Amino acid sequence: MKTRFKAIVFLLIAPPIFAEVLSGSTPPLAFVEPFTCVLLVLLYGCGALLIRELRSRWRLGWRVLLLAVAYGILEEGVIVQSFFNPGWEDLGFLSAYGMFLGVQWPWTLMLIAFHATISILAPLAAADLLWPDQKDEPLLKTTGLVLAILGLCVMCAVSIPGFRRMPAMVETLPGWEIISISGMIVAMLIVAAKVSPQKTPPILPGKQTRPWVVFGAAFVFQALNGIIPFAFAEHGFPAGVTIVIQVVILALAVIFAFRVLGFPNVVEKSRWAVLFGSLAFWMIIAVGHEFSGSGWPNEYSGAGAVSLGIVTLLFLLCRRIRKTEEGTSTDG
Repeated sequence: MKTRFKAIVFLLIAPPIFAEVLSGSTPPLAFVEPFTCVLLVLLYGCGALLIRELRSRWRLGWRVLLLAVAYGILEEGVIVQSFFNPGWEDLGFLSAYGMFLGVQWPWTLMLIAFHATISILAPLAAADLLWPDQKDEPLLKTTGLVLAILGLCVMCAVSIPGFRRMPAMVETLPGWEIISISGMIVAMLIVAAKVSPQKTPPILPGKQTRPWVVFGAAFVFQALNGIIPFAFAEHGFPAGVTIVIQVVILALAVIFAFRVLGFPNVVEKSRWAVLFGSLAFWMIIAVGHEFSGSGWPNEYSGAGAVSLGIVTLLFLLCRRIRKTEEGTSTDG
């Protein structure tokens, strides 16, 4: 199997596993159902593959972050429309919490950060580490690019009407105006990624940081991003306080990422550490879902096995990186 084909298959399958299975949104037993699996691959896989392709063709560098944010808005603002719908089933305490101008801001900020990092940047980083020789090269030819775009469009055409017919959401459906605005923001972010003249990060890199520090920072960011909105809403904190704290955390995370990963020749161990740290929190969540369910097996059965498989892959990858670095040091 050619390396390019392996990378394409990985980018189609890994994003929905990272985002849906680890978070518990789609239990493993539901994920393996053919219809569900195809839809999730069309949504997450085609989205990640297209962003990976634009990153390579446009030589985006750090500007791929704009496309990752655009994906989060496309999925949750345009397709699922959970940003604006208090009836969305996963909201819990965040239903209508911090609602301003029709947007549930704590939920929106949390999901944009989640999708940008876990749904897009994490799979892209994993593919780069697995196949470093292909990192800067396009994977798709014209036919493949058209099929990926078509797949994402099919998912939109199927899902948007489906989500708007969900019984719990019908009474609180957002208007098409705010959804259209979301679509325009997505388009503006894509254009900004393309035309922005900056070739270097807007924040200059600092000193090289130890991998375990990078791991810890990535883990803590995912934990804070996933826990703070729900915890603050449950305990009655003012929504404005929650939003300010979220914005500060996001800003610090972006600054840290640019300063630690902004080196053109940043060591692969640091890239591996931020990938592992980001996924580690959600792997713990996945294992917790499996063993906190009523009885066993339950609908989350297999989540621990998925997490173990990812951990095994990451440790094998770390071993390969270490050997490569030792070989380079010896040659030097």
